[in-house]
Amino acid sequence: MRVEGERGGPGVATRRVTILNPHTGQELSLPVAEDEYVLFSFEEQGFDLPFSCRQGACTTCAFKVLEGKVHQPEAMGVGRELREEGYGLTCVAYPRSDLVLELQDEDEVYDRQFGRYFFEAAAKAARDPYALEIANMDE
Repeated sequence: MRVEGERGGPGVATRRVTILNPHTGQELSLPVAEDEYVLFSFEEQGFDLPFSCRQGACTTCAFKVLEGKVHQPEAMGVGRELREEGYGLTCVAYPRSDLVLELQDEDEVYDRQFGRYFFEAAAKAARDPYALEIANMDE
């Protein structure tokens, strides 16, 4: 769906992207071309969204899709399972339809993505007396 007079070059579809921030109650709705990252497009249009790394590896800009479809092949910070549940990262998300995205708590998404690795490592260290001794040296 190309919207005349809005973003995107010739032949590039433009989508309406609405971002809901449950922490502030803010709602933003802007046009984003299918060949632009959501985060970058919002910034270019004068709106700040949370971000940290801009590389798709952390979870500061995490969202959940409430409506629509995104394409995000570079989203390392959310694995396949989370992407299938509708999670994504604005810094590497391309709109493929009109969207309604809800910003997420970065710690919650980070924990869902990476937390199990830390728990596994902690459990292994607890069984390893030498690792436990090293860990306790800082106290």
